[in-house]
Amino acid sequence: MENKRFWLIDADMTLFDFERCEKAAFARACERCGVPEAAEHDKLYHEINEALWRKLERGLVTQERLRVQRFEEFAAQTGLKADAQAMADSFVEGLAEGCYLFPQALSLLQNLHQKARIAVLTNGISFVQKRRMAYSGLSRYVDALVISEDEGISKPDPRIVLRALEKEKLLKLETDEG
Repeated sequence: MENKRFWLIDADMTLFDFERCEKAAFARACERCGVPEAAEHDKLYHEINEALWRKLERGLVTQERLRVQRFEEFAAQTGLKADAQAMADSFVEGLAEGCYLFPQALSLLQNLHQKARIAVLTNGISFVQKRRMAYSGLSRYVDALVISEDEGISKPDPRIVLRALEKEKLLKLETDEG
């Protein structure tokens, strides 16, 4: 495609209904690990998780540590005996299977792909994002999938945008044309 137009699109809460996916993955992790009444604990888990993702964006925690730490903190705050690693593993598996697209996501990418190149930028977990893109059918319309975990750079750091442009050689295209 010789087109110089390029769209940068986020994955979660833009293409994928992450809230729905997260809720289902959390319920699955609770059920598999014997944590009763997942719905009662959903709000607390969400608060813990959000706080840790903000720390990740500031470089204060790694994504690898975040994956388990959110469940360690959840167990500590609820007083429940839960295997944080087992919950983390089950949760990530649930996220990867959660291909809940927003209603117009597929048609949006189909239409944009006819006119422009598309990069999806995400701070999500690499395994999860790659699997969801493949399962959802969106990957055929995405020219570059730029995942913070793979790049070592998290949004909102602008270097991740530059990385997407470099991957698609758009920076070079602009300088070649003068």
